[in-house]
Amino acid sequence: MSDTARLKVVVAALLVLPPLAPLAHAQGPATRSALAAEARDEKAAAPNGPVISRTEKVLNALEQGRARQLFAPREGFSLRIGGIEDGSGLAVGPRWRKSTLVGGRLILHGSTVQSGRGERAMEAGWLVPKLGSRRVGLAMDFSSTHLTRERLFQNLPGGSRASSTIFGVDQRLVSGTAMFTATAWLHVTTRMGHLRAASSAPPGKSLVGTPPPGLDDSAAFAVASVSATVDSRDVPGNPRHGGRYHLAVERFADQERARYSFTRVGAELEQHLSMLRRQRVVTLRAVTSLSQADPHQAVPVFLQPTLGGSQVLRGFITDRFRAPNIMALQAEYGWDVWPFMGAVLFYETGKATEHWRQALSLSDLRRDYGLGFRFGSARTVALRTDVAFGSGEGTRLSMRMSHAF
Repeated sequence: MSDTARLKVVVAALLVLPPLAPLAHAQGPATRSALAAEARDEKAAAPNGPVISRTEKVLNALEQGRARQLFAPREGFSLRIGGIEDGSGLAVGPRWRKSTLVGGRLILHGSTVQSGRGERAMEAGWLVPKLGSRRVGLAMDFSSTHLTRERLFQNLPGGSRASSTIFGVDQRLVSGTAMFTATAWLHVTTRMGHLRAASSAPPGKSLVGTPPPGLDDSAAFAVASVSATVDSRDVPGNPRHGGRYHLAVERFADQERARYSFTRVGAELEQHLSMLRRQRVVTLRAVTSLSQADPHQAVPVFLQPTLGGSQVLRGFITDRFRAPNIMALQAEYGWDVWPFMGAVLFYETGKATEHWRQALSLSDLRRDYGLGFRFGSARTVALRTDVAFGSGEGTRLSMRMSHAF
């Protein structure tokens, strides 16, 4: 097929997008590894076909071997990397899991990580994945997070520059969760718990205007949430087809001084469209988080969502925009360079506002665009790197050991 013909196929696919379908394929399409193996078999069957390179043999062995299991959640001890927050730096620690208790009906787990910047996170709990009709699961979890480099940006009077303040956040959450699997693609979750959170501002740091609510303060919350997720992605760790649509409602009730009670509604819509034998993928994603504080109360700064960093608005520094309400739209076009490496072009736009009605409008959006590379297998992204431009605040390079979404 000529380059002109390929271009026509891509344009036609983008103009005639299939509707969002929550139903997964009864028999999923072949993975990239399978396609690569098929291509190698065809080459080997051809006269004087090229042999598989030594490098590719080594990568195949690593993908299937024990080295990969060291970093994957498995029985017993393994290694946990990351999982604190964007901008925390490299965090490493031990992880433990026991899933053979009571005939496999009870799972115990725990892990802890610490970064070179002094930030740390710990979690532990138990899970009963299937009860009764095997559609219901129960879990109890405890988590603790210590963050030292949360950023708060404030615009300076009379200019477009922004002044930043670094503050710390400590959170401890105990929660119980009930999970209901309605179908293979629909999951409903309810959660109740207790959250204690506190922030600490550096001494002597002056702020512009009135400090935001919750800075250098603490609160205890009764937390309750309900969420529904439709997930038809073929491979959750590295999707090529299908979508994920998530809606959640959360209630934070201040139990001490009734100053920070609020309700939050969050939504994530993500769709993947593959073409040309799954070697090209278009991903569309929308994210929003809308909060409504109780009368005469406020959403504390340490519980406000942010934009900027390695996941949403990658052209801006981590936590560049922080407010009770956010909205972001993202688009990626990816293609396979070779079986263990892919490339993407991406475009993003979004905003953070004090009032939820402003967040839903398409005016005053910040944007960026860029190029990225993905390294890993057909089932997971082991390393990704993105270079973002167009933000007006410089070129930014980000690297993470996970998928962008």
